[in-house]
Amino acid sequence: MAEQPERTPGIIDQAKAAYEQVVCAIIRPPRTTYDERHLGPRRFEFLGRTFVREDFEVHNVKDERLVCSRWAAEERPPMVPTLIFMHGNASARLEAIPQLGTLLSLGVAVVSFDFAGSGLSDGEYVTLGANERLDCRAVVTYLRAEGKTSTIAFWGRSMGAVTALLYADEDNMVDAMVLDSPFASLKLLAEELVERATEQTSTKIPKFAVSGMLQIVRRTIRSRAKIDINDISAIDHTPKLYVPALFCVVKGDSFIANKHSELLHASYAGDKFILSVEGDHNDARPPAMHVFVRRFLERYMQVPTSWALEKRESVFSTLPPWHPTHGRVLPSEGPAHDLLDLEDASGEQTVG
Repeated sequence: MAEQPERTPGIIDQAKAAYEQVVCAIIRPPRTTYDERHLGPRRFEFLGRTFVREDFEVHNVKDERLVCSRWAAEERPPMVPTLIFMHGNASARLEAIPQLGTLLSLGVAVVSFDFAGSGLSDGEYVTLGANERLDCRAVVTYLRAEGKTSTIAFWGRSMGAVTALLYADEDNMVDAMVLDSPFASLKLLAEELVERATEQTSTKIPKFAVSGMLQIVRRTIRSRAKIDINDISAIDHTPKLYVPALFCVVKGDSFIANKHSELLHASYAGDKFILSVEGDHNDARPPAMHVFVRRFLERYMQVPTSWALEKRESVFSTLPPWHPTHGRVLPSEGPAHDLLDLEDASGEQTVG
């Protein structure tokens, strides 16, 4: 019996595949999995000063466990300025590591955590800012109650940047925000994702079908993750925000168009700056951006200049602070563990 030729997917099959691709990209992208060893040593020397990593947990309003890490000088004042780093939608707290050299050299402590639905934290779905805002609130509340934190600033990338904007509208005590590749509204981003997904089909999907698909995407996300994509709109908050903000635009961003940051910057009420750098959405950020970020944070985080370390060129690279170029791993209490490279962590950043 002759083999039947393989059936070419029809327009309905292709539309279904594009729809599921968009839904997964928004609320269930590949989840980053990693080992604690990916976080680096618990104790290390950086530019002649000793630093430690402390891991802790907090719970959000849903009682979901959020795993957190803090990197800080071993000998430090009772209260120190703290930078909270917030990752993208298919990432985890590991994303802070390439920025640690720049931040620790400034003299601040750095806290990074896995949002619910990400990394090693509890939770099934990510929500691109809706519930992540509540996770941010839980971490900030914990740090303030602990009594070891003075000023607080945010560095968020994509979903993390949107989370920073949404949270800042309820907390005017935040001192500064670095906003790397945020999206203006989830509705606008979803429209772009649907258009992009349907452009990849072999058969052109009519515009009316694309519009219908967007409505189905909205209903599906509302059913699965209990959020409405029309409600997640950072640009509705920016005219009311006065926290000093640095918007960072990646010129070749193939996931979130530059116009998103440009719209947010244009409507922002407070002190604002915008920086454009080369690269794509998930590329390592260039040293020039780290230099600018450090200057921005120096200005607004009120860090005593005596706390800062040497401004060596390697500080502004993506090398971790314990790298032999400018640091070394130190022995710590407890069992010794071999360190793992970040490349060994699994997961792929797809949208934010």
